[in-house]
Amino acid sequence: MNEIVERDRIEPDLMAAAFGRAFWAFIFVIDFKVTIDGVGVDLLPDFAGWAIFSTVLRDLGQLAPAAFTRLRKLGHLLLGLSLLTLVEISHPQTGATLLPDHLVSAVNMSLLVLQAFFFWRFLGLLVELARAVPDPDLEGKTRFRRALNLGLDLFGLSLFLPVLLSAGFVLIAPLAIGMLILSLVNFFLLMGLMRRFEIAVRDLDASGAEIPESRT
Repeated sequence: MNEIVERDRIEPDLMAAAFGRAFWAFIFVIDFKVTIDGVGVDLLPDFAGWAIFSTVLRDLGQLAPAAFTRLRKLGHLLLGLSLLTLVEISHPQTGATLLPDHLVSAVNMSLLVLQAFFFWRFLGLLVELARAVPDPDLEGKTRFRRALNLGLDLFGLSLFLPVLLSAGFVLIAPLAIGMLILSLVNFFLLMGLMRRFEIAVRDLDASGAEIPESRT
């Protein structure tokens, strides 16, 4: 991608507000389900997070219209898939789900893979933006958060793939708890990164410098 975005086209207040919303979007993307009598409910519904991300990408789209538009479409797909997992009903004794097991597995695996790709691309675009803000450490921190998030996503996929594909496979409790803790720490770090961008873009001047669209 070779499009050049001029910095005088950027509206710092609009972008700062977008990153403020991104902070809250990450909270809703955290998977926090409670199951009672075979009915599992996502107390932090993912679809709300993806709906917020849609507005974030809309307001950041002026930086790289084509790239952010494609990413926003992916976010809409994730929103739709997440609605299928909002409530999961299973038989209290047998554990049989209302939907066929293979369909539940396919939806969950699709969500894991697409979410990993979404955040890889999203953070890649933010690496480009970080070069234009007056925070000298932001680009390096964004690159590190991007690599860390991808590593945890891949690790999570390797752990949960057998669970999703085999009803008889049980994930060892310490591994599941450890992965949950790591995921929570990672999301909190990403939320902190959104705050850093929110603060940094407010200090952007209108010098007319150019920001290349993402090459990632």
